[in-house]
Amino acid sequence: MKGSPLLLLTAFSLLTTTLAANTTSPTPKRGLINPGNVTTGTIDLQTFLKSPSLTWVYDYTNEPPSPSSEYGSLNFVPQQWNADSASQLANTVEGDTNITHVLGFNEPDASGNGQSGMEPAYAAEVWKEYIEPLAAKGIKLGAPAVTGSPVGKVWLQQFFGNCTSCTIDFIPLHYYGTFEGLASHCGDIYYSFSNRTLWITEFALDNASEEDTLGMMQTSLEWLDGLEWVERYAWFGSFRSDVSNVGGNAAFLDGEGEVTALGRLYLGNITAVEGADQVSSGTGATSSGGSSSSTCSTGSSCVSAGWKVGVEVGHVAMGLALGVFVVMLA
Repeated sequence: MKGSPLLLLTAFSLLTTTLAANTTSPTPKRGLINPGNVTTGTIDLQTFLKSPSLTWVYDYTNEPPSPSSEYGSLNFVPQQWNADSASQLANTVEGDTNITHVLGFNEPDASGNGQSGMEPAYAAEVWKEYIEPLAAKGIKLGAPAVTGSPVGKVWLQQFFGNCTSCTIDFIPLHYYGTFEGLASHCGDIYYSFSNRTLWITEFALDNASEEDTLGMMQTSLEWLDGLEWVERYAWFGSFRSDVSNVGGNAAFLDGEGEVTALGRLYLGNITAVEGADQVSSGTGATSSGGSSSSTCSTGSSCVSAGWKVGVEVGHVAMGLALGVFVVMLA
């Protein structure tokens, strides 16, 4: 049954008044991805570290920052990307008393384009030998971060089946696509894996217009900040637009190293460090997975039961607004 135009307008107004604004103080959940393979990475990292909004960082490695001050005051979270050098993880954790969390394998359900490509049973064996012992040291352990495709969920279910006695405190996930798709995917994963809390360790609206990308980020940040069961998140865009493999409009910086409107929305009202425009961005790769991990492409319909669940248990103001809006359109 369709609702009245007045109710639709009221719902939409409530939604728009709760959207995210530029942040001037640390946002506990908001993090930085340091791809580490971009030619301008060193100087651009200094720009990102000016952000008052960020609290944590990861760089797809299990190695400690070098120098130790590389990430300033940001909390470093190591990741065991695949099985290689897995013994290094324990050394990194023991050498830094500020490390409290560890991320599991990166997109093991796929191969190529920065993905680790591991069979679930083998991944479970590596986990038990090198990652599980960290739980006894009080480290919180994040499951392997699979792609946002249906294959990723199946892989994760098989991993859990091979790791029934493993300690898994939270589930990192990746998603590329619309806000509706992100909310659907989060709700689905949350309820499919015993209500474990989530970290969104890669997300973006890939290959879309600037207006659509800004809108998706703004809505997503407010929604994620309001969810009790989402502990942390990191937008995939900490690089320059001319080397982005998820579209130039998803990047925090333009080709000259200046902070974009999207970058200011996420990082706060900051400017590039001096000399950033004198460095060429080259052709460095930027993604661990990129748009290949999308569950739905820009503009496609991604609304599902998971999306409705995600809204219902999310931020009250936005949840009510979106819930009424969807119901009225039904």
